[in-house]
Amino acid sequence: MFCSKCGANIPDGTAFCPKCGNKCETPSGARMIKLKCKNCNGDLEVDADKGEYICPYCGDKEKIVDSDAVQIEKVKSNTYKEMEYARMANENEREARNEKKEEQKAYRKSKFSKVTVIFVFICLIAMISSFSAGHILSGIIALIQTGLFAVSWLMGMQIIKEKKKFIYMALAILAFVLIVPFGASHRGKSSTHSSSDRKLIWPEDGIAVYLPKPETEYGYVMTNDKDTFYASIDKITDDVYSNYIDSCKKKGFDKNSATTSTSYEADNEDGYHLKLSHYTSDDMNIDLISPDKVKENEESAEKQNTDVTEEISETEDADDSETVDTEEFTEEDTDNVTEEADMTEESDSESANTGVVDSDLKAFLDSYEAFIDKYIEFMEKYDNSDDTVSMLADYTDYMSKYADFAQKLDAYDSDSMSTADAAYYLEVTTRCAAKLAKASL
Repeated sequence: MFCSKCGANIPDGTAFCPKCGNKCETPSGARMIKLKCKNCNGDLEVDADKGEYICPYCGDKEKIVDSDAVQIEKVKSNTYKEMEYARMANENEREARNEKKEEQKAYRKSKFSKVTVIFVFICLIAMISSFSAGHILSGIIALIQTGLFAVSWLMGMQIIKEKKKFIYMALAILAFVLIVPFGASHRGKSSTHSSSDRKLIWPEDGIAVYLPKPETEYGYVMTNDKDTFYASIDKITDDVYSNYIDSCKKKGFDKNSATTSTSYEADNEDGYHLKLSHYTSDDMNIDLISPDKVKENEESAEKQNTDVTEEISETEDADDSETVDTEEFTEEDTDNVTEEADMTEESDSESANTGVVDSDLKAFLDSYEAFIDKYIEFMEKYDNSDDTVSMLADYTDYMSKYADFAQKLDAYDSDSMSTADAAYYLEVTTRCAAKLAKASL
């Protein structure tokens, strides 16, 4: 073997180099390879793990180059290690993915997730209602709550990654806490800026030009176009209401007039139809429609009456086509038939008087108005309460029902209704809108 320090050729098993005194013990497990010196072509036996050798014959210093077999083994070894690392990485990734799916599934089924989704929609409805009623601060708070609940749910579903665990819970809790300032701001807004304090801006265009301006500065105009005008006026006393009727008469609305204790209807020379309603002691509704709209309503009513007449005629023809052998009836049977006919005529008469309004539509609109009354009563109690948290469950229920009614109400198409249906639909929805506006809801 050769000295690893000076390269001198020394006998195997020699402990120290006789030339330089270096310790020459061969390390156990050393990988010895035979090479030829590139400079002097001398035969060498060196340790392959050292990386380089010194020729004992010429002193040349060279790097050890592995043979092809050694290089192949190294490549195989490295490839195996890389494949093993890749397999472990894929397995870890698969386990993480499965764990994420299980967590998402568990969160989706949890009550916390369901409550969060419900409050996203509740806060969204509260935001829209607040902005529509002019409660800017309440609307901003509801908007923040909506965002917090939405982000909380997305984090819980791991769609948005959270830097720390359970951040989504903290966001949801913060959104719940904001219910207190929302209620306070809404209550403060209601107490200082009620609907009766809303300044009336009387339009100078549309068909509003046919009407005199009311003697008040409070109220709002809901519709004003070429065919329809509707306004809800606040702070109207009986004297102001009476004076406004006189002003309308001076404007020409005195044709075909009809007056009741709570309303006044009349036309002008151009065919515009006016209706004033004074149901309560401090408000008045103004409804004006153009001659084209009046004609359209009349044609619709005439068409409906024609359809009803044809239906009755078809029913009578069907009845006449049936022959009855009177000899088979006793006197008692005849009396029963007579009574049944009288009841049918009474029912038909009653249907003719009130049948122009669809019974299903009337039942729905009546239930809607009854709910609005309860809803307003609850919201007034909610706005004036110092403990809105305890009323949270009822608040959620009312908001959900309100959204459901609004969705069903939008499903009705007033243009395709009969005249009576459309009139009743407009009457109820207008009255409910006025109530909500008056309560700032």
